[in-house]
Amino acid sequence: MYVKLAQIIKISLLLCSLMIVLLGCTSSTDSMNSERLETESTLQQSPERLQKLQSLINMSDTLYKKTLSNDVLGAREELERITLLIPEIEFSGISSIEGLHALTGSVMEASRLCNAVKPDMESIKLSAAQIRFATDALTHKNDPLWHQYYELLSSDLTLVGQSVRDVRRVDADNAFAKFIMHMDTIKPAILITKQPEEVERVQSIITYIKSQLRIKPHDMKEINKGIQLMQSALDQLFDKKDEGAFMPVVPPENPVYWTIGIGTAILLALTYTAWRMYKGQDDIVPARKRSGV
Repeated sequence: MYVKLAQIIKISLLLCSLMIVLLGCTSSTDSMNSERLETESTLQQSPERLQKLQSLINMSDTLYKKTLSNDVLGAREELERITLLIPEIEFSGISSIEGLHALTGSVMEASRLCNAVKPDMESIKLSAAQIRFATDALTHKNDPLWHQYYELLSSDLTLVGQSVRDVRRVDADNAFAKFIMHMDTIKPAILITKQPEEVERVQSIITYIKSQLRIKPHDMKEINKGIQLMQSALDQLFDKKDEGAFMPVVPPENPVYWTIGIGTAILLALTYTAWRMYKGQDDIVPARKRSGV
């Protein structure tokens, strides 16, 4: 009878463990399906919005190509189309207020430059690039085009450090000026994707390095400190940190089920342990004194 009871308890423990695993898998699957259906529902309900966003991206790409070929008239016409399209798009949920302001600011600046008496093509190209990166960031949150600038910015920083070590002030200033220009090119796109505080951190480090480069002679220690701070900020900005180093524990959707399941398993385990202890006492042979001792 005891053997059968032990087998029943073991089977109960096994079934209970399987129940806990199944509950966890079901909860995870339901969560994934819910997120997928919610995303699909959003996409299905806003085809017009997606179409307008794609049109905006196409116009921005055309604008950029026209500026590369120095076609000011063509760029001006494309900017007029972009200016008319932007108010028709709903940006909530895909861009912060700061990002939207940066995008519209770039469009206004490009329009002003294109309508100048003597258009500055380099400045127009910069504004067109800002618009191109920003519009791409609206629909590509995980892998935007502006992420391609990581190596370029890191290379600029390396050149600044090398120029300072070799006491080449002009080269150091030029390298850092390129870094600032490259950062300005993707700044509107960053504001669409990231928090404003991250951009402000980069700007404050830029100000710090600028102030150090003005000092004669250069303070290598302080400049290197600024470069290291900037590289760290870039790593965070471009998501280059190891995401696997820390993974937060996500609580299950149905904690009550988990609590009941785990509680049942513990109760059965304790019952089985108590029975084993009781059974073990029957098998113990008590020590007896030897006769005559």
